[in-house]
Amino acid sequence: MATHTRILCFGASITTGWSQLGLRYYPYASTLEARLKEALPNRHFSIQVDGLPGDTVIEGQYTKRLRSLISTATCPYDWIIVQGGGNDILSCREPNEIIEALRKLWSIAFEAGSKVIALTVTDTIGGETDALRSRYDALNELIVSEEHEKLYSVDVCNMLPPATMENVMVGRIYDRDGVHLGKKGYEMMGDAIASSLIEMIRAEPHEEHTGGSTNRIHRHHFNASNS
Repeated sequence: MATHTRILCFGASITTGWSQLGLRYYPYASTLEARLKEALPNRHFSIQVDGLPGDTVIEGQYTKRLRSLISTATCPYDWIIVQGGGNDILSCREPNEIIEALRKLWSIAFEAGSKVIALTVTDTIGGETDALRSRYDALNELIVSEEHEKLYSVDVCNMLPPATMENVMVGRIYDRDGVHLGKKGYEMMGDAIASSLIEMIRAEPHEEHTGGSTNRIHRHHFNASNS
């Protein structure tokens, strides 16, 4: 009997695949699902997407939304892929504030028995300014340095090329608004997450148990650019 793996892709507009002012949607979950099914044909995957454009981690609906999804789910999520903090940065919130809010959000998933994949915040054209760039970098460094036995991180920001006008007009990786991704960018994002998640799933049966405790590396960081 095939193993059933349930995944929630949770976040804001990037999670929905927002593009072309909301006229087109290219959720990274589509590429993620295709890659998972191809690599792990003996598993059955159920993938749910929940993104709210413009939502913020600190004062927005992230916590309420996640609690609602978990409480109404017919079966627990095995993995919850979380991206958050980009809109908070654009709202002038500090990285230390954002990571505290993310920790509280992740803990909701941990308490429900889910593993969390924390995604770094993707680049923006406005991020080329030194002040904004330093805050993006600081937040992403905090995300990938977090440690918890159920927390994994995938550095999708470093996987994608920088947000430049060339990568908007020529590469079609970023949307014309300079904040969201284009179809190609979302596909690249889904591919990077899939490469890391496939590795995570394949590693699960090889965890060793000694003396009643599990020997685990409590910091699971996957640099998607090297996947």
